[in-house]
Amino acid sequence: SDRIQKTNNGRKWKEKKRNVDAAQVLLSSKQRDHEKFETKMKDGEFETVQPHQYKSFRITVQVEANRKGTTHCVELKTGFTHADQGADVSLISDSLANALSVVRKLLPQPMKFQTAEGGSTITRHFASIQIGVAGIWRKVDVLVLPKIKNDTYSLLLGLPWLYQVKARIDIPTFSLRIGDREIDGKRVDIATTKFRQGKNQSIRLAIDDEQIAKKIKAEIDANLREMKTLSVPKNSNTQLDDPFEESSDTDTTVESYSEKSSDDDENQTERLNPSKQACHQVEVQGQSTKANFPTNRRPVRRSLSNEPRELIETWFTSCQAKIGDLVPDEESRFQLKQLLYTYKDINATEISDLPATDLYVHKVKLKEGTKPHH
Repeated sequence: SDRIQKTNNGRKWKEKKRNVDAAQVLLSSKQRDHEKFETKMKDGEFETVQPHQYKSFRITVQVEANRKGTTHCVELKTGFTHADQGADVSLISDSLANALSVVRKLLPQPMKFQTAEGGSTITRHFASIQIGVAGIWRKVDVLVLPKIKNDTYSLLLGLPWLYQVKARIDIPTFSLRIGDREIDGKRVDIATTKFRQGKNQSIRLAIDDEQIAKKIKAEIDANLREMKTLSVPKNSNTQLDDPFEESSDTDTTVESYSEKSSDDDENQTERLNPSKQACHQVEVQGQSTKANFPTNRRPVRRSLSNEPRELIETWFTSCQAKIGDLVPDEESRFQLKQLLYTYKDINATEISDLPATDLYVHKVKLKEGTKPHH
């Protein structure tokens, strides 16, 4: 009986230990997956956080971008741009920089900085972009992040931009006040998505607007159903199709602030002439995670090559190809050459020029004189 009692006690202890281990595995999974945040369990899984456009201090931004050799004013989708006073520099993702056709400049020396996840990143390029927020335009120098797998469109406006626009951040109301009266002639209040203290725990804040909260839940449920239909892992990154707004309806409201504020005595920042062209939509195709068949693999849309112009021109000449009269201006003709150069391996005839794939290449060594029918 003592032996049976010890066996039962050992079984109970193992069950308790197994439960602790399971909890530790779930906690480790939560820490590894940036899309899973809540500690509250639901149907055996962690709740997914709200989409980017509903996170704190996401603002609507207008950018002067190059499209077919012409400068346009485009409006980025809500959620792509984040104002962050904790960032020492302003950053733009490689995919968004390519979509906007920004001119990259080489840094005097590569810059290494720490990321929010605790890792480090080295960047070698930056770009000067004219950015407008609620009619307040500034020329902003942003570091171009290196190209990574599953890159997403993102723009982070850090301390340099906040200083340029004399920003005041109000956490309780989740609003920004920007603008220089001497330069811009006004101060502007920007209201972003509001949050409140959570009812059950204070690990993170909850959406204050019940309608937005319901909309977020509906979007998350729809994404989960779509991922199950396509057999996509739940921790896969979803990527938006187009970096530009399809409509002017956003969650960010702007209103003028006319009273004199005490923060108007800061140093005057350089005023840049905003674009006189009205902002309009520009169609730019982006990567899509949706496929017409159930598979975990996704097609990859390549970014235009950044090789020197002389190299691309030399390659195009060697191809002995010609561009028709339907492409009249020189800049558009060069962009077409860039596109062809980016996919030059499609016309490759040597194995060394072909891109790497997951298919095996079998080489057979034949003796001299071997006939095909052998």
